[in-house]
Amino acid sequence: MRYLTFVIAMFIISCNRTAHEESNKLLKDIVFPFDKGRFDWTNVESKIDNKEKIKFGEARPWLVSMHANTYLSNTHPLDINDDGQMDLIYSGPGPVTYYTIISIGNNGDDFSFDGYIVDLQIRSKKLSRLYLVSTGGPAVYGQTIVDISFDNNRPVFKTIFKNETIQGIQIPKQNASYEVDITSDTLIARDAPLELDTPYNYMMEIEGNRLGLLTKGTSAKVIGEHVDSLKNQWLCALVYPKYKIIKYPYMNMRFDSADGTTRMVWIQSNGTRRRN
Repeated sequence: MRYLTFVIAMFIISCNRTAHEESNKLLKDIVFPFDKGRFDWTNVESKIDNKEKIKFGEARPWLVSMHANTYLSNTHPLDINDDGQMDLIYSGPGPVTYYTIISIGNNGDDFSFDGYIVDLQIRSKKLSRLYLVSTGGPAVYGQTIVDISFDNNRPVFKTIFKNETIQGIQIPKQNASYEVDITSDTLIARDAPLELDTPYNYMMEIEGNRLGLLTKGTSAKVIGEHVDSLKNQWLCALVYPKYKIIKYPYMNMRFDSADGTTRMVWIQSNGTRRRN
């Protein structure tokens, strides 16, 4: 009995270790193309008669009523599961915000997502990953990565990454990929690197000239770096979902630590500790 208990315990430890290792590996592999705009469908879509696209639109009257024939240019034929049957992807303006529809075989079996596609991956002739950008408010953008597997040629979608950025946040030019912990009691989060020097520092510390405050113990993933002319290093960081950013716009009234959304900010490296 003791031996059996030991075996079960070791199995659980092994599974937890494996899951942790896979989680860390996945974390390192997740890189959203923040600098991309619209996706270029030229090299992946097939050529079909517009009649098939019109049939697609007629089955979804809101597309035609809201966008007339402009939906045709946002509708793309692509065999997503390599079954020899043409599927259609619409990615463009929706009823409220941007919207993506994947129609299997153009027969009305739809899968829909908030946002429009800025990139995608195809592996072994099958669609394997979507990168989507959505608008969650007048000044908020959401980035989502969806992985795709197949069960008897039917797609199974799994969201593996969600992030929120506020309009105007500077996208890093120098990429990086590592984790940091905040060691300062409070660390100011900004929308871009700033050259802070006396006597004007105090102006940049007042509310309105910052996105919020990170507290000691907060963890984040660094995706970019910048060194200003004063030799200060800045980090573009995705703050993990369970950590609240004090006085962060759009967050204070609806913060949900379990929603899985990271948030992009810039912070100075002084006041952080890099994880091994």
